[in-house]
Amino acid sequence: MKLLKFDAFYPTNYLKSKQIECKNDIDKFNYSEYYDWLMKQRSYLSDFFTYRMNKYNWVAREFIGHDEILVQKLINEGLIERPSCFKGIEYLTENLSLLKLNDVLNLKFRNIMPEFNKYFHIESYIKNFDPDIILLREPTQLDGRFFDRYRKKKFIVSLIGCPTSHTINWDTKRSNLILTILPEYRDLFSLQGVNTVLFEYGVDSRIYNEVKTRRKNFDCVFVGLLGDPVQKMKSETMEFLAQNNRLIWWGTKGKEIEKYPNLVRTWQGQTLGIDMYKIYGSSRIVLNDYADTANGSNVNLRTKEVWSVGSFLLTRKPKNITEITDKKICEYYVSHNDCLEKIEYYLKNDEEREQIANNGREYAMKYHNYDDIVKVLMEKITESYLDWRKRYHQGVFEKYWRG
Repeated sequence: MKLLKFDAFYPTNYLKSKQIECKNDIDKFNYSEYYDWLMKQRSYLSDFFTYRMNKYNWVAREFIGHDEILVQKLINEGLIERPSCFKGIEYLTENLSLLKLNDVLNLKFRNIMPEFNKYFHIESYIKNFDPDIILLREPTQLDGRFFDRYRKKKFIVSLIGCPTSHTINWDTKRSNLILTILPEYRDLFSLQGVNTVLFEYGVDSRIYNEVKTRRKNFDCVFVGLLGDPVQKMKSETMEFLAQNNRLIWWGTKGKEIEKYPNLVRTWQGQTLGIDMYKIYGSSRIVLNDYADTANGSNVNLRTKEVWSVGSFLLTRKPKNITEITDKKICEYYVSHNDCLEKIEYYLKNDEEREQIANNGREYAMKYHNYDDIVKVLMEKITESYLDWRKRYHQGVFEKYWRG
């Protein structure tokens, strides 16, 4: 089975800063070397899925549509076609709907051409790689309508771990299978007739060794978006802690960040991937909270990211992790003051704190490792794929899973 996963680096300017930092090495890389470097930046799901899919006898690749260097490496090796003038004009007219209307009407070629090139290159790579399955992690910074042309040609799987309002023209019915971390999404999409699988994010065993530092340089940190309307509860808690000088944070400033002056004061900049993991590994306490839309359930990546490096997690009490009190795998808080008190307590009790941190890592490696998670997802994808083939492609299967 061949699978092509579309993903994105967010924020994109962070990727560009890393590319500038490593420019001398990147200039010498061929496609495979650059691809390896890119995956080791450990953005979001990195190759946590595809690494194991390859390990279990699929052929799986990642594609970052907005990464111009990745695309250029593919072009240099003949894996993406260069558009001729005639073909470019033809392709542009066929795909005007994917461009912003205002840019087209005002002939803003500086805006039009990068978008045109992006979709042309993606289509060229799909043709060359010829996957059985297209996996879209939303948001991929791609217009969902682009994939309409593949609806009966490729098996389309969408992974939804964010509000669908963040996506671009995403349509539930475009997907043959949906993977989601939210029970509410599973119920909603299933009612719409789309096969939907509920799963949890996991931990990748490679990360602990890639984060070499074990020295604790920071007392209490948070990494993530703050000051956004859908992060109101989280932002208020973090503002309270920053006001009491018990927080520094990295991340994206939301549109309402000026309402939180102490967060503005304690902001350290943006971080991502392996640099973020290193911050977690260097912190005595890592805070976690949820978006208002999570309804008090712990479904975000942050919990597993902190456990993967063996650091102490202090999270708002979730309604879906009962093991917190049973096995002491992390600590929870229920209010602003409770959070502050527990920060003060665990900063003074190093041995107890580090024992809980170690419990969390051992628990996550045993029950939430990607080796097991990906095996199950591959079985679910295969089952649904074969059913789709029977319905849309009657006849003998030329390709089948041997995992």
